[in-house]
Amino acid sequence: MPDGTAVGIAACSDKHTRQNASTYHADLPNVAWYGRCCGTCGGSSKRPIRGSLSRIMCGAPSELRCVLCTNRLSPVLPALARVSGVYLAGLAHPTNPPESVAYLRRNAPTGLPMCEYIPGKPDAFLDFLQQVRAQLLVVYGFQHIIPEKVLAHFPGVNLHPSLLPAFPGLNPWQEQMQAGVSAGGYTVHMLSPRPDAGRILAQAEFPWPAPPTDLQQLRRETLLQFGIPLLIKTLRHFNITKQYESAP
Repeated sequence: MPDGTAVGIAACSDKHTRQNASTYHADLPNVAWYGRCCGTCGGSSKRPIRGSLSRIMCGAPSELRCVLCTNRLSPVLPALARVSGVYLAGLAHPTNPPESVAYLRRNAPTGLPMCEYIPGKPDAFLDFLQQVRAQLLVVYGFQHIIPEKVLAHFPGVNLHPSLLPAFPGLNPWQEQMQAGVSAGGYTVHMLSPRPDAGRILAQAEFPWPAPPTDLQQLRRETLLQFGIPLLIKTLRHFNITKQYESAP
C-alpha cells in the first residue's frame, strides 16, 4: 500500500457529530481509505485508516452528475445507474474497436446520452460534458488519456486494477501475473494529465490466486467483489463543491 500521507483530503462521515470516522463502515476490512480528517470529529490522522470510511471531502451532494468513460460494456455501467445520490448523466466511449462500440451502444440504458470520444478533439468532448451538465468524469478501462484542457473544467476519478503506484498503465493484469504478486487490488484515484499518477483516494486488496491464473475470470470476479464496491463508496462520499487539496 502507498504511504497514506501522499493523498488528498479526507474527512469524517455524515455521522461525524455522533460517531468517529474510525468506526464508521468498520465492516469493510479489505478497503483502506487514505487522507486527513477535517477535524470536525476531533481527528487529525494523516495515516491510512484501514477498515473504515473517511470522506474524501466534507459533506455530501444530494446528486452527483457523472459521465462514465469506458470502452467496454461492464458491470460498472449498470452499477453506476443504481447508486443512490449519483446520477449517470452520460456515457463517453472511443471509436474503436467498432464491434465493442456497437455492442456497448446496443446495450446501454435507453435514453442515456452518449458521445464518441475522439483523441485530439477535446472541444467536442467538452461540449458534450457541458450539455449533460456533468460534474465528474468516472473512468474505467477507457485506454485514453483525458486531456488537461478537459480536466481543467471537469475533474475525474479512475478505477485502476492494481494497487498504485505499482503496475500503472494499460496492462496491469498481465504485469502482475508475470511479477508473481501475492496480492492484487483496485485503486480509485483522481485523474491527472499523467496516466495513473493522480492522488489516491481509496484502495481495495485481494489475494492473487496461485498459478495457473485465468485472468479473464479473475478480472470479472474481483471487479464485482472489490472494484465496483470501492468505486461506489468513493462516489457516495465525494463532494464536488469542495476544492481539492494538493498532495504533499
